[in-house]
Amino acid sequence: MIHIFHPSDTDFTSNGERPIALLKALEKKDKDTWEVDVSASLDYFEVFKQDYILQLPTKYGYQPFRIDNPETLGNSIYSIAKHIAYDLKNHVVTLATPIEMNCSEAMGEVLSHSYPLCSFNVYSDITTEKTFSIINMSLWDAMIQLSKEYNGHLDFDGFQIRITAEQGADRGVNIEYGSTLQGAKVKENWDLVVTELYPVTTSGITIGWLYSDVVYDRPYARRVEFDVETEEQLTFQANLYLSRYKVPRINYEVSSSLIQNVFLGDTIQVVARQFSIFTEVISYEFNVLTQKIIKLEFGNFRNTLRTFFGGLRGDIEEATLKKAQVKVDEVKGQILLKADQEDLNVVDNKVTNLSGTFDVTAQQIRSEVAETYSTKS
Repeated sequence: MIHIFHPSDTDFTSNGERPIALLKALEKKDKDTWEVDVSASLDYFEVFKQDYILQLPTKYGYQPFRIDNPETLGNSIYSIAKHIAYDLKNHVVTLATPIEMNCSEAMGEVLSHSYPLCSFNVYSDITTEKTFSIINMSLWDAMIQLSKEYNGHLDFDGFQIRITAEQGADRGVNIEYGSTLQGAKVKENWDLVVTELYPVTTSGITIGWLYSDVVYDRPYARRVEFDVETEEQLTFQANLYLSRYKVPRINYEVSSSLIQNVFLGDTIQVVARQFSIFTEVISYEFNVLTQKIIKLEFGNFRNTLRTFFGGLRGDIEEATLKKAQVKVDEVKGQILLKADQEDLNVVDNKVTNLSGTFDVTAQQIRSEVAETYSTKS
């Protein structure tokens, strides 16, 4: 049963304003979006209004969605209803400074410094402690930054904000070409495939040729230079590189999917003629009224998002495999930075000295990192 609630309601255990019979309810979810395309008869005109809340049985159980910019056409009313989490965009954090806090504590600290205060609560299973600042951003953007700080996955469950170490599971779904994938839209990118790798360091150290366990109709041999200093580091990163790029980057979009028991981030193994790859569920469309997935997207990359595969984070590109992290040690503290191979764009961070804490601008940090690089090179 679907019910509609008043905009200020936070408890959805009652019948709300009234039950509602929707004509259409298509849930769409990916890492950046959670919305439902809904329509109803004009009979519900008095309650199908801006900011009213629909309690819907989604792929993740019952979830609240706000009606947004409703439109009337003929005898029907339409809206793209947004998950209640989008309320966070209307709350502002001017300054919050979690100091040596785990992820859950930091989320609570940021939430307590939002204006106006809101009804959300937080959850995280990440125990790593960090110190940093959140300055002048929406609560939505603050939670996104928090998820990056702790290398977690941001998601929501009703009024609960969740940042977890892992997303999805392996439910044993295996697909072969010619069966379930018949009629699927498939995008393949072979530009970076390598099966025979000759890795070298910038100083000329090499470990000879490495070979993948995948063989194609023709070889894909590459010489790749890695910005590391020792043979051990070269071996580690070269093997990581070969494991990542021994298979092409492939994206699948399946309509009228026979695959139903999957959620965002779940693993799907795809078996092709020459290789087998593990993909992740990237997005889905779910018919709330029939409780069926009608469209599914999965792959080891997505054109509209940054490249990702397996345990590599979505914001790590090929170049970052060569230079993943830079540490700048201060006299009484430490700044942990993620540096890109191409430039040194960083955000404001926090360092500690004897008298307490003080803010360091991105430009100051950028200078420190550049100086460190010039010293090492």
